[in-house]
Amino acid sequence: MKTLINNMRLSSKFAILIVLFMVGLLIFAGIAYQTLEYVGVNGPLYKQIVQGKDLIADILPPPEYIIEARLVDLQLLVEKDPKIVQDLIERGKTLKQEFETRHLFWQEDLPEGEMKEWMLVKAYNPAKEYFDIRDQEFIPAILQDDKAKAMTLVNGILKEKYNEHREAIDKVVALAIERGKSDENYTADIISSRLWILAATAIGILVLVFVVSIFIARVISKPVNDIVHSIDNADLNMQFNSNCKDEIGDLQRAFDKFVASIKDTLIQVSEATATVASASAEISSSTEQMAAGAQEQTSQASEVAAAVEEMTKTILENSKNAND
Repeated sequence: MKTLINNMRLSSKFAILIVLFMVGLLIFAGIAYQTLEYVGVNGPLYKQIVQGKDLIADILPPPEYIIEARLVDLQLLVEKDPKIVQDLIERGKTLKQEFETRHLFWQEDLPEGEMKEWMLVKAYNPAKEYFDIRDQEFIPAILQDDKAKAMTLVNGILKEKYNEHREAIDKVVALAIERGKSDENYTADIISSRLWILAATAIGILVLVFVVSIFIARVISKPVNDIVHSIDNADLNMQFNSNCKDEIGDLQRAFDKFVASIKDTLIQVSEATATVASASAEISSSTEQMAAGAQEQTSQASEVAAAVEEMTKTILENSKNAND
């Protein structure tokens, strides 16, 4: 695998890098899309959460709706066991405390608007009056076993305040349902638009990476190809004079230095060759002179030998004549 990658050209390596990046980005986009679909509005997780809240709302009476307090008061009318009566009175106090606690919470949490007005004013005021009348008049009548007065209160002013409170609660519920649908639609639109934005961003990133990668590949491959071309053609006149601070610039400057070193070496070799040629010419000239001198000496020696021979002949003839 390593050998295969090493044997690839830069353009092929960048192409592989781009493909890997694209695959990774597509995987990321797919996971992001599935996550948004799962946790988004009307998604499986969203429906599960809403289902849980709806289930709790169907089972438990809400603290801000005094229906349970109303049922406790109605139960007090018919209950005769003092212990149960006391337990019901304590339960009524607890319900009032929970009502006030949730009222403070929604006072801080609800945004300003029509729903807050209905919830914290129009639904709260009659409920507050209901609890005040219950604690100040109804409970004392129950403790005094004054069933007639208690019945009058439950079916009179307490019923009136409860109905007033319930009408306001119904209005709050309608407003909450309307706002919930509006929020769901708005959230769904936001998610949809964000998905398109994510898709467009991903495509833009891919295009940008593709263009930049091609540009970088050309920036790297062109000077490298120029160096290879110069070496193949033994072109010692190629000079880059690069001012780049990257590795390619280092390579170009090293190549310029290498070419300059070769030129200096060639100049030195040329000078040494000229010196050797000159010395060879001088040696050849001296050799020729020595050969000429030797030839002349040989000629002179031959003449001397001939003269000696002639003299020898003359002496022999003279000696012969003298004997005769």
